Amino acid sequence: MEGLLYGQSPLVHLEGKPVPRSDIARQRVLAAFHRDVALAELTGHKFLSSDGTVQSCTYGSGLTIEADLAKNTYRINDGRSRTPGLRRL
Repeated sequence: MEGLLYGQSPLVHLEGKPVPRSDIARQRVLAAFHRDVALAELTGHKFLSSDGTVQSCTYGSGLTIEADLAKNTYRINDGRSRTPGLRRL
């Protein structure tokens, strides 16, 4: 989930066995968001809860992502994103 907050590129560890479909789906979400923010400057980061489990990042392109690390959910606030707006990862 933190990789999504920070716009990191997807990473899959291949260990000689099939990669579960759920892992592939998560990596596709990461790839879509990475395409949206890879060259954008990270202009802001906030902790939205006192325990640090809810955080947001804002990018120079105008995209803001809010992630709840405890619930494993995220919300993207911008209509230009290729990443689905409110989902469970």
